Amino acid sequence: MMKNDSFNTENISKDAIMFRKKEGEEKRKIDESILSQNPKQKTSHSKTLLDDNTRKYSGKDKFNVGYIVCDPPDSVCPTIRVLSPLGKLSDKIFVDRSIMQEGNKFLVRKDNLYKADIILIQRTAFLDRSIAELKSPCRKIIYEIDDLLIEVPASNPNRSVFEGFQNKIIDAIKGADAVTVSTNALKERLSVYNRNIYVLPNYIDIEIWGGKVSNPAVNKDKLVIAFIGTPTHQEDISMITPAIKKVIGEYGDKVMFRFFGCITKELLQLKGVEFVSDLIPDYRAFARYMKSLNIDIALAPLVNNSFNECKSNIKFLEYSICSIPGIYSRITPYASSITDGKTGVLCDDDQGNWYKAMVKLIENEELRRQIAECAHGEVLEKYTLEANAYRWYDFYRTLIEENTHRISVITTKKGNLSLRVTCEDGSIKTLHSLYDPEAEARSIVDAFQFDGSGILVVLGLGLGYHLKELVQRFPEAEIVVVEAMPEIYEMAMQHGMISGLEGRIEFVVGFAVDEAISKITSQQMKLGMVSLSVFSLSSTVSAFQDYYSPILTVLRNTMNVKLWDRLRYPKFREDVCSVALIDFGYFLTREIEAALRSVGHRVIKVPVSREESGEVIVSGLIKKIYEFKPDFIITINHLGLDEDGVLTSFLESIEMPVASWYVDSPNLIVRAFDRNVSPYVSLFLWDRGYIKDLEDVGFESVTYLPLATDETVFKSIKKRKRPDHYQCDVSFVGNSRVVPALESLEKIPGGLYPLVEKMALLLSSTRMPFDAVLATLEKKELSLLDPLSVQERLDFEAAILWRATLIYRLSCIKTLKDFHPRIRGDEAWKKLLGNGYTFGAPLNYYNELPAFYNASKINFNATSLQMLDAVNQRVFDVPACGAFLLTDHQDSIEELFDVGKEIVVYRSRDEIPELVRFYLRNPKERENIARRGRERILKEHTYRHRLDTIIQNMKNRYG
Repeated sequence: MMKNDSFNTENISKDAIMFRKKEGEEKRKIDESILSQNPKQKTSHSKTLLDDNTRKYSGKDKFNVGYIVCDPPDSVCPTIRVLSPLGKLSDKIFVDRSIMQEGNKFLVRKDNLYKADIILIQRTAFLDRSIAELKSPCRKIIYEIDDLLIEVPASNPNRSVFEGFQNKIIDAIKGADAVTVSTNALKERLSVYNRNIYVLPNYIDIEIWGGKVSNPAVNKDKLVIAFIGTPTHQEDISMITPAIKKVIGEYGDKVMFRFFGCITKELLQLKGVEFVSDLIPDYRAFARYMKSLNIDIALAPLVNNSFNECKSNIKFLEYSICSIPGIYSRITPYASSITDGKTGVLCDDDQGNWYKAMVKLIENEELRRQIAECAHGEVLEKYTLEANAYRWYDFYRTLIEENTHRISVITTKKGNLSLRVTCEDGSIKTLHSLYDPEAEARSIVDAFQFDGSGILVVLGLGLGYHLKELVQRFPEAEIVVVEAMPEIYEMAMQHGMISGLEGRIEFVVGFAVDEAISKITSQQMKLGMVSLSVFSLSSTVSAFQDYYSPILTVLRNTMNVKLWDRLRYPKFREDVCSVALIDFGYFLTREIEAALRSVGHRVIKVPVSREESGEVIVSGLIKKIYEFKPDFIITINHLGLDEDGVLTSFLESIEMPVASWYVDSPNLIVRAFDRNVSPYVSLFLWDRGYIKDLEDVGFESVTYLPLATDETVFKSIKKRKRPDHYQCDVSFVGNSRVVPALESLEKIPGGLYPLVEKMALLLSSTRMPFDAVLATLEKKELSLLDPLSVQERLDFEAAILWRATLIYRLSCIKTLKDFHPRIRGDEAWKKLLGNGYTFGAPLNYYNELPAFYNASKINFNATSLQMLDAVNQRVFDVPACGAFLLTDHQDSIEELFDVGKEIVVYRSRDEIPELVRFYLRNPKERENIARRGRERILKEHTYRHRLDTIIQNMKNRYG
């Protein structure tokens, strides 16, 4: 059985791995081509937060664009609108795609963005945050949009998605320094929100499409008429469906209509219509594919509405470069660029016109050839990117020049140097004395009142005369310099007085206001919340008031109210607790909040996202703590506690206790977050098998706390209220773990795949602890692990656990085949199990799953192998519904339930079929066990019970 299981899952794994590796290779090629545009230069400024590996444009020929996009880089919008045009300018522009994907989330690498002259945000990327976060005097922000996404028509299947983005898109347009669009019509519609809107039309990249004329096949049996477009065009093709029907009725087998990417149910039913369901997302591959198609006539219908009026003529360009004659709707995108009858055929929204246009081209082969030839020539003459890429450079350069050429080095009367800057309002300021900057620096530092302890924040760098004085006068102080303009920093390094000071000073250069404040806060936390003082270079602060004034205000408020002292206060003074709950969107957040409130405790949620750094999280948390004064903070799986330990250091400095409840393997998390060890962090583990591991890491308080259930959600449902399609004898709800296993495999060297498979097979058959399986390896095999980093070792372990769980669950579920079980989970189950099973999509945890458990006579469970002794969520949720559960034996189940009376377990896979038969034949026994299981849940295993344990533990330790 194990061999068969391995064979089935291995085939899926190999196919998926090869597909993902191919994707990765393509992505790497793009990355390498972009990176090769900018030869990196090394510097010795190791403590400088401005990474000087990428040189900035300051009146030179080359500048940086930080690109934020959530679409794959090889897809249509990134390719056409950004990467292709800027790729033609590789000698002048360096593009850094400052975003990375982690699971289903996209993380913006802000430190990279702070090096950019321009930040380019495309469509819906970054819109969960404010563009203001990236604002700075030293960079410009462009918002790129190529569709009227704020007015998506009701017929568009993506309307509901973009409705959620509508206000955010408008805010992005308003907040950007400039907006780029593809058409004049789109510019007019958006100009009410921003005056600085620039049209950069779509063009054809000959490197992608090639310039040769296609050679259409001759003597074909059928003439092919095609539509190529995304699934959003259903209304457009519905508009011309009557004309298509009429053509098919008249010409029969002489014509074939082919639809690529979009079709309607009505068209699918017609004889003479073919549908190719999926368009190719890779734009280069799509171009190759389109040129290979044997199309005689192309259709481009667009319903006349404001959304379509703002579209570009990209379909005309693509059809024409492929030498395909097209019929187009007579609306702006096409009417403004097509000569009717010469480079295409234009039609009004009239079925008779569309029918006549199709008949005209069907009957006239010479006309088709002439239109194709003229359109192809026009694209090569007017619409190639090779001839028009300069438009991007000219626009970007003009935008940047608003920032550059306004900083200059001048010689003073004493022969040393000063800086002259042109301010936002056009006024000119000098940052240092025009007579003797060094004497001036000594004078202003003499007047500065500072005892030399704690952190000294210096606002404004200039050429660093004052900084040199401060370092000499206050050798014990930790100095942080905030400088808005990277150009000024570069000039100070080249001409100023700060050479040799890099190791003594933390430079925060070019950061947005909020991020600069966060960096200062982070430094203060790392040093144990020491006192903070501020020195302002008044000339710089006044020159860039919009940047420095908010920072100065925040720092002064912090110093004036002695915030850090106010964040330290006695805890657990009352029976009722105040709890701050880190809200990471994890499913347990809702349950914990409800359980705490149900017994009278006060709760405030602190929203946190993966995109936020520890410093940003701290900034938001400070206000919550100051106003709410929680007795402790609770989080799940260390969520919110960053890898660098910034949040943990802060919370320890203000003596704020944290309870972290682990409901997943802590070894896969804490080992990568070892800086979060603190006497103020107490761990609660759903599996006692991990307690020693966490104590060995250094945690002083580690407590066993099993999972539980919400009895208000998982409860008995009367038979008449259970959906009929849920009724079944045997069911299984769960994930195959195919995708998590593949995602972990991608993160480790390919040479380890056979070792992963070997260990997963052993683990799935023996259910030994991971370390015991590791101990079975030979020395030669263990040596393969020596080069791995800590994170790679964790990914290696995760790959084995998920792969082993897949094999184990598959082997268990196969024993149920004779009972025709109902499987609800991911798509992979269909390929893994084949016939004999009924498959369904995943169920909503809160709204659907309780009814499904109630409707199943036997709910089957196979525990994930990341659990050593513990039982999973299903072991609590199913009995809470008064439903029957058959689960595998785990050591902890003996103390949680009366096995055999409240719950039934199997100890080997061979026992499963007989147990299922017995309990299907004995419904009364099954119902009694289910009833007693619910009674035990209500007595001992709800979230209220678990939260009471946490609170008592925290009171005893920190009260």
